Amino acid sequence: MCRYRQWPAMPGPHPITESQPMKKTPRKLSRELAWIIGIKVVLLLIIWKAFVAPNHVHVDAASVADNMLDAAQASQHLEKNNAR
Repeated sequence: MCRYRQWPAMPGPHPITESQPMKKTPRKLSRELAWIIGIKVVLLLIIWKAFVAPNHVHVDAASVADNMLDAAQASQHLEKNNAR
C-alpha cells in the first residue's frame, strides 16, 4: 500500500506551469518600482506643502522658559503631595 496519497490531476491548464511566463525583466521591474517610488515622493511633498508647511510655530525663549518653570513647579507640587 502506498504511504502517500496521490491526488488526481485537475482538468484544464494548470495555473502555475501552463500560464504565461513572467515577462518582466529586472530592468523593467526596477524602472517600474522607480516610477512608483517617485510618484509617492511627489504626492508626499504635495501633501506636506498643502497641510504642514503653512502652519508655523513661533517659539521664543521667554515662553519656553515659562513653560519649563511651570513644569518644574508642578513636579515639585506633586512630589510634596506624594510625600505625605
